[in-house]
Amino acid sequence: MPWHLCLASAGHKPGPWRKPTATCPHRHHAGDELGLAVELVSQRDEAGLGFLTAVALGGRGRAATVAWDSGGASFQISCEGAASSGESLRTYVGALGSSVVTAALIEQVQGARLETTPTPNPVAPEQASELVAHCRAQLPPPPPWLRGAALVSAIGGRNSMFRTVEQVTEQLASAGGGAAASRGQRHLSLEDVRAALAARCGLDDAELERLGHDEVAMVVPKLCLLQAVLEACEIQQLVYVPTVGSCAGVLVSSERYEKERVLERA
Repeated sequence: MPWHLCLASAGHKPGPWRKPTATCPHRHHAGDELGLAVELVSQRDEAGLGFLTAVALGGRGRAATVAWDSGGASFQISCEGAASSGESLRTYVGALGSSVVTAALIEQVQGARLETTPTPNPVAPEQASELVAHCRAQLPPPPPWLRGAALVSAIGGRNSMFRTVEQVTEQLASAGGGAAASRGQRHLSLEDVRAALAARCGLDDAELERLGHDEVAMVVPKLCLLQAVLEACEIQQLVYVPTVGSCAGVLVSSERYEKERVLERA
């Protein structure tokens, strides 16, 4: 069948898939038994798939879309390239994600061992501030096209850091008697992220679970990373676009499919 199986980029460290075919038969078996061309995409390609996903589901069009995709060990921000420069895609990428930042909180900020510390909670406000500063120090300088962006389409699933801040913002608004926005329609600012982070500091795992969070150990680290990138890039607002990874981008990415093969009917 004319399908390609696209795995995560180098920033996501997809375990045994990264080993040579001789020592890792998974890719060979996938190709032989399932008819899949298994491909490990680069981080730039992953940014492109994230951009296509945001365009397909965000409803803003290619020219107006700046896409932000963030996972466990990396993030990608991308937009359409300038025709004058011959670029098809502009990207801003980093090797920070929710898992990486959680490990940094436990080991570098709290001085504990990750192997024996399953959760950093409760996180003190000063520890969160230190983690934000740590993240900012790891970020590359933002390019001119990104600095000060008015609105970014942030894609991800229910456990993404973008849904996390939206969820906390909804709860804070509800507690204050504010009107609830439909999911994916609320524009979130740096101040919203800071307020969400302040509201989740000092809470233990059980308290975070009662508030509806799943990956409770990563709630504060996700918000810290989000704040760091918003500050560093001076992004004015983001809107959360619910997605299943970059699946929509894969579906509309024509180069992921073989054009000349024809499916045979039984």
